[in-house]
Amino acid sequence: MRFDISGGSRYCDETGGDYYDYIKLSHLGSDVYAIAVGDVSGHGISSALLMASVRAYLRRRVTQAGSVAEIITDVNRLVSADTMETDQFMTLFFLVVEGQSGQLTWVRAGHDPAIVYSPDSDQFGELKGEGIPLGVEQNWRYEESTALIVPA
Repeated sequence: MRFDISGGSRYCDETGGDYYDYIKLSHLGSDVYAIAVGDVSGHGISSALLMASVRAYLRRRVTQAGSVAEIITDVNRLVSADTMETDQFMTLFFLVVEGQSGQLTWVRAGHDPAIVYSPDSDQFGELKGEGIPLGVEQNWRYEESTALIVPA
């Protein structure tokens, strides 16, 4: 199965906490990718630093075994330790795409749902789910959602 994935980012300031990333998960298969989209509260250097920390935590954690929910739960523990004395948090949508099977697995950590377009049916869909932003509650356990994308 073939997926076209596109993204871009335009900051409202020179530096900020907007985040998107594509991560090849070779240890899970030749056609498995993670997509992350997030936004840190606030603007400026402190938001950029928290975003860079989350990026590093996430890229390190995906190299280890665990479900998508376990990955984000573990990243949240680290982010919460960083934000304990601040009012900062980060929303995140984290998606794993398995190209061979068409399986999508995701966690919404307070971020807007992702929008999926199917050219076969010419329809849009939302990848919904529940979850609070990273850094709000250290012991929060995230739940993952799944969907199967099949060509028409």
